[in-house]
Amino acid sequence: MSRTAFTLWGLAAVALSGCEEFATPADLDRPQVIAIIAEPPIVEPGGTSALTIVVVGPDGPIDAPEVEWTVVTLPGRPRLGRIDADANGVRYVAPAEVDGQPTATALEARVRLPDRELVASKLVGIGALALFNPTVTGLAVDDAELAAGPTPIAAGTTVAIEARVEPAPSEDATYSWYSTAGTIERFRSNPTELVVDAEAGPAWLFAVVRDHGGQALRVAELVVE
Repeated sequence: MSRTAFTLWGLAAVALSGCEEFATPADLDRPQVIAIIAEPPIVEPGGTSALTIVVVGPDGPIDAPEVEWTVVTLPGRPRLGRIDADANGVRYVAPAEVDGQPTATALEARVRLPDRELVASKLVGIGALALFNPTVTGLAVDDAELAAGPTPIAAGTTVAIEARVEPAPSEDATYSWYSTAGTIERFRSNPTELVVDAEAGPAWLFAVVRDHGGQALRVAELVVE
């Protein structure tokens, strides 16, 4: 990516800071947007990127929320592209032509829930570049890989948690942890620790990894015993 493109991407990130609903991840005491995943995270002019929004709350994932998508204008930049939605999903469609340099545009998602509205923003790159979303291949608790399905976890314990990522994360990779099972004090670290303080019953663990301009999500079901 050119210096100009990097500058635009950085300015866009600053312009959007604070737009996403990132409260303390350990406290899923209310619904939050924890990720908007664009696949791919950068699209060639005229191409499309599939959009997935992840909304979670005290009871876990919130499926199929009502979402209004908008392409917004970044400071000093024209509005670029549009949003298409049908039965197959939601897609960002890039303009057929840009000004010759890789750039980025901003998308806004307004999530309408029965008792509140959430607003989150997402950058999507435009240009002929090979950027990709990372893959969270698994989550581990006390170095044991979590299997599919609910995993028992003991109340009143502190356990090590880790997201396994491929390819190897860069030095710029960032992490966000969310859980209904307890407290994650170092919620921007990987690995980190979960203090299990929830009452007995079902719980959730979410890991969001951002790297190379993309992001990925991994979800685990837990059972506090």
